[in-house]
Amino acid sequence: MADLSSVRNAPMLEGVTQEELAELEAIAQLEQATRGERLFVRGDEARKFYIVNEGAFCLTLPLRRFDEVVELAVEEKGAGDSLGWSSIVAPHRSIYSGYCTADGSLFSFQHGDLARLMSSDQSLCSHISINLNRLIADRLRSLQSLWIEEIEQNTARVDHWVQSEIADHLRIALRPPPKEAAHGHRLFRRRRGRSPSPDH
Repeated sequence: MADLSSVRNAPMLEGVTQEELAELEAIAQLEQATRGERLFVRGDEARKFYIVNEGAFCLTLPLRRFDEVVELAVEEKGAGDSLGWSSIVAPHRSIYSGYCTADGSLFSFQHGDLARLMSSDQSLCSHISINLNRLIADRLRSLQSLWIEEIEQNTARVDHWVQSEIADHLRIALRPPPKEAAHGHRLFRRRRGRSPSPDH
């Protein structure tokens, strides 16, 4: 059991009544986390849902760079933010990996305990579902913005290359020969292959 008063205004708890908050406190645990600690791994079963109490955390995706794989930070989380959404949503597999980047603590909720509580309290289930949908929508908008920004940057790179001197040289090198020259070449070949005239 844990006191959730420090995260009462967390986005995931918006609209939750005091009675529902007490139900959540009954299944919550306060966990300490140290810098560099890994909370969960992408692709693994999502066993816990977290609300950050203090400290800093980040979500990462693996990125292959040459012969190594590095973790690319895609979202940073602080007090009041939540992690481990996949423990609430089927198929309950982590989409990201989660790391602690500055010593802190989190309130954790075991998947089974939270699922049973939400099944027995439809009002609490509704509040959490609405809040989760809002957070997912915010994430999608952020990812869309990053995607558009990446497209714009790639387009700018292509435009720069198309207008570069190297591209000009390449276009000249790949330019087909003039039609007149090609026609003359074909005519020359036909003349060479024609049978000698009887006058010669």
